[in-house]
Amino acid sequence: MTIELRRLQRPMLAISLALGLLAGCGGGSDGDAGTGAPPPVGTPGDPAPLPPTPPSPVPETPAPESPDSAPTAPSAPSQQPEVTPTEVGEVQGAEASAEIGPEGGTLTSNDGRLTLTIPAGAFDAVRQVSIVPISNKAHGAKGPAYRLSPEGLNTPVPMTLTFEVDATSLRGTALPLMTIATQDANRRWHAYLSPVRDIAASTISVQTHHFSDWALITGVQLQPTSAVVAVKQSLDLFVIKCPTVEDPDSDDTAWMGSCDPDVLLPGQASNWAVNGEAGGSSISGTIVPGKTSSLEDAPWATFYAPAAVPSVNPVAVSVDYREHTPDAPHLKLVSNVTIVPKPDCSWLHSVQTLYYEMEMQYSFSGAGPRGMLTLDQYGLILGEMTQQFDGEPYGVWRGYSTRGHATVSDQHTYGNLISVLYGSGTPDIGEDVDYSVATLVVDYQTCTYTVTGQVAVLASAGGREPPSVRNIAAFTRGNLPIDLDTGLIGREYMPPRLQADPAGTYFPGGLGIGMVADGYATEENAGKAMVRWSVWP
Repeated sequence: MTIELRRLQRPMLAISLALGLLAGCGGGSDGDAGTGAPPPVGTPGDPAPLPPTPPSPVPETPAPESPDSAPTAPSAPSQQPEVTPTEVGEVQGAEASAEIGPEGGTLTSNDGRLTLTIPAGAFDAVRQVSIVPISNKAHGAKGPAYRLSPEGLNTPVPMTLTFEVDATSLRGTALPLMTIATQDANRRWHAYLSPVRDIAASTISVQTHHFSDWALITGVQLQPTSAVVAVKQSLDLFVIKCPTVEDPDSDDTAWMGSCDPDVLLPGQASNWAVNGEAGGSSISGTIVPGKTSSLEDAPWATFYAPAAVPSVNPVAVSVDYREHTPDAPHLKLVSNVTIVPKPDCSWLHSVQTLYYEMEMQYSFSGAGPRGMLTLDQYGLILGEMTQQFDGEPYGVWRGYSTRGHATVSDQHTYGNLISVLYGSGTPDIGEDVDYSVATLVVDYQTCTYTVTGQVAVLASAGGREPPSVRNIAAFTRGNLPIDLDTGLIGREYMPPRLQADPAGTYFPGGLGIGMVADGYATEENAGKAMVRWSVWP
């Protein structure tokens, strides 16, 4: 059996450049940013400012009149939903710990959001107890989750867990819709059906006998909970619900299913408004329910930003929600939407030349069905790119370069057969698609850009073949906002892929062009490539 020494195939650059054109012509992407909106402003994690006019983006929900009327964790829909396990949370902060003995005691997480109260008699000896913040992977997650240790320990008397519900966690939901959940050994989440909710103190508490992973969750929320939208742009908002499945082993908890807007029943979401005005206005923006059999019952709606930035900013986009239980109160779910001026990138129309610097680096070593593959690739190119096209809705700049440095040292071993590719020197430009090139595509409508880069070098495959120009790396990254202050710059770690993805794609060159398809790499062991770019006038 012969081992074919694979070259970087022809579609590679074509896919990369085509992706750039498609990404440059499109609108915004889904998520908190809205269509064509710049990234959120302010410190990450800080609550967005609240408009002074009702409804407040963090509304005060009236306490239920009686225990019978208090809503519990979301009720199960008519069709039994699937219980979907999730990943286990990753550690995201410093540990808080204390020694607690038979007399009991308390321990609070370093961020102050979770307090563990251990009563007298829970321990028979002094134990080291800790709380570690972890990423919240639960369905309906709100804020961080926490890992309590010693994990797996059970106490003869119940301990109390109390979560503090801050303003950020309340965005898009209401405290009566929130509860606490714990993850079991099978990675399923169990939500407490009747936690103790203190509306005035904004806390939720449950009792438990065991140490494990715990999270604050909500059964219903309006998403996105906050967003940034440019004037005259639009944003879709959804009311999603997390259904529950009866837990046969517990009367206190229920299994959580995946959250979905389709789980809502008719009449549960109604009265879409902006700053308390039904349907909104031309000053603050308008909200239009989605097309359903009854417009008032639509679980989603589209917000249309006004033509100018309003004086009250952000605006409060809200919808009324009510559980289908006797005497359940109407709860107002609020999303904070910040209106920003439309970004101006029209200055690029007159720019004929842009300067660039792009760097790519990737290493891999692993075994597959056809032997052992080792890749070590690096490329740096810099130079000028000239305007190739300028019009509506996009402009294109491209530049070839032999400035910089590139190295490749790849090896494929299968039995006694060894295929190699090695080279080092300045970037090169060969025939066909083997060249070092940078491309920029700008979308003038959304002021976003897509950048692509590719590096080639004179390399040898050993044997009697003379050295030839070989592609060793390429990447593409799309739908990025143009930052007028710092330029078009970025540094990311991208997973290697064989198919273009606007979220970021790195194409291993050299011998690696078949590594995924041939079973050498997986999402778990492929690692990530470092990519850096900078483009300026």
